[in-house]
Amino acid sequence: MAKKSTIEGMRNFILFVLVSIAAMGAFIGLKLLLPNAASSTTPKSTTKISSCIPAQLQAQMNTDVAAGNAYTTVTLKNISDVSCIVTGNNQLQVIYPNSVKNLKTVVKKQPATKEFTLAPTQTMYALIHYPNGPQCSSQGTDVNAGVSYRISDKDTVSFKPTQGDTLNIPSCGKEADITTIDLYSFSDAEVLP
Repeated sequence: MAKKSTIEGMRNFILFVLVSIAAMGAFIGLKLLLPNAASSTTPKSTTKISSCIPAQLQAQMNTDVAAGNAYTTVTLKNISDVSCIVTGNNQLQVIYPNSVKNLKTVVKKQPATKEFTLAPTQTMYALIHYPNGPQCSSQGTDVNAGVSYRISDKDTVSFKPTQGDTLNIPSCGKEADITTIDLYSFSDAEVLP
């Protein structure tokens, strides 16, 4: 009889092990089939905001002239339906003919923001200042200049004046008479000198 109870005990033990293995297999299978069954939390949205492309932005300049000074407000507005990122730590570039030797750009405020996330209809601002009066000892002329900005590693935008085709910056007739163009970096609020 001792043999019979030993065999029965072993049978029960083996049966217990097999049932335990089957139950664990069923639990693991259920976990694989329904990964959120054990968790009541929902996954968070991981929408990544991309860099802006030129087609998403309206790039404009508006110049006000008064008392011998010209102030050009430069704006970038997100005209798309989605948020996008503009690099904030680049400088405005004033582009004029290589033959003009007496214009000089000076950065007045260093860029403080590495990048701007522009929501739809949101605008960022920069400022350009230059004299608009008789700072020359010789006859001056206007230089047609363009303004651009690198919005990402891949793209640059050019700004369109609200009036005219280019920015007209006075240039003196003598090379020694320098016209200084002050550049103020982009901000999420209007920039003052």
